[in-house]
Amino acid sequence: MVQRVMMPSEDEVGPGPRRDLLLALHELYRDAGYPGLRPLADEIDKNEDERALGRPGREGIAALLRGASTSAPEWANMQALVWTLAKHSHRRPDGDVEVSRFHALWLAVDAYAAASAGGDGWVDDPAAYARPLPDGLRDRSLRAQDLVKLYHQGEFAVLPTAASAALWPPDKDSASLVETALPFALSQYEERRPLLARVVLNAGALTRHHGHLERELVYAHRPQDREQVRQFCLAHLPHDVLWEELKAYSGPGDNPDYPRNLRARYLTDIITHRNATDLAALLAHLARKVPGYAGDDKTYDDIALHSLYRALAEHSDVQALSELLAVLAEEPDADHGPDLSQHLWGEIARARSPLAPLLSALRENGQAWQTTSILRRTLTIDVMGSRRNDLELVDELSQAGLAEDADTAAFMSQLTEVVHLLASTHTRTGGPTRTDILKRWGYL
Repeated sequence: MVQRVMMPSEDEVGPGPRRDLLLALHELYRDAGYPGLRPLADEIDKNEDERALGRPGREGIAALLRGASTSAPEWANMQALVWTLAKHSHRRPDGDVEVSRFHALWLAVDAYAAASAGGDGWVDDPAAYARPLPDGLRDRSLRAQDLVKLYHQGEFAVLPTAASAALWPPDKDSASLVETALPFALSQYEERRPLLARVVLNAGALTRHHGHLERELVYAHRPQDREQVRQFCLAHLPHDVLWEELKAYSGPGDNPDYPRNLRARYLTDIITHRNATDLAALLAHLARKVPGYAGDDKTYDDIALHSLYRALAEHSDVQALSELLAVLAEEPDADHGPDLSQHLWGEIARARSPLAPLLSALRENGQAWQTTSILRRTLTIDVMGSRRNDLELVDELSQAGLAEDADTAAFMSQLTEVVHLLASTHTRTGGPTRTDILKRWGYL
């Protein structure tokens, strides 16, 4: 009787990409009738059809079936074994299809192994918390102790998503989740597993439960952990969660007078912790949530998005704002690219003071055309009653050495006077208003 290699237990190879690969390999091994290892090695060595890439011997095949390697096994040997077992399978699968299926599984093992070997940088990588769970964990009800088991098995790349699933489900009550997750996280410091503690806290920071978690860390006198959660949240909170919170800050329930200073402070914190590419993606994401947005503050959705534009215009660092405008111009969103830039130009023209530093930064970044787009909107604002003094703006730009922009601003000032004159004349005769004139000229 041929002695076959048994599938390793979960204690030997825990849930994750390695186990997914082993389960598929043992299924193919079983379908082939558990052939002997020596005959398999001899057949692979002969390679009569010249399709096998590797030459694993008897011990090499046994190692593949046992999952002996903690990283991805050598692909050539895995390919040779899969190709040969597929020829013996009672299902008669297409060999090339089987090899492609196993290659995808092998790539997953290789990716997770690389992440696990890369030091502890994976702990603070937001992408690690967004990966799907491996098949072996996806249908299981994970608990805190499962995380300890994964930690001891070295399945570090699985830990972030496993922690999110086990301790931070989005549809549960925040208070009850924090009551369970926080004591577990803090106990990991005592058990000398600080990385696991950070994973649990980071996973909570990326959910709608982060506010409750931060408060409880304050009560627990853990200022460093609280700051870690806060910083990770501000820099990486997913766009969908951020959007819901932004709407809440814009006026929850029937309270339209929700304190604006809280919203402004929250937005300022968000925009100062994110790079231009992420802010551009955030604007595009939120614009899809408000398809009819026109910046008129008619609904809480409009208020939320308008507040973000205003905060970007007023509080962004000059260089960061110029980089954001460049990203919006160079990588426009397919549906909202032009609108995103135009709304931001309008808010900058309305709220940015002084304006010269930003215009200088745009010119240095090769975005001189955007300075004209912003200055054109100062005309609209002046005509509609803004407090911005156009003569002061011309003087500011001149002193900053922006002669071309100062000339443009002076021209806009002259146009303002023309529009006022035309509008006042037409108003007496029943003609178009200032708004009508601006729309006809393409400024509104």
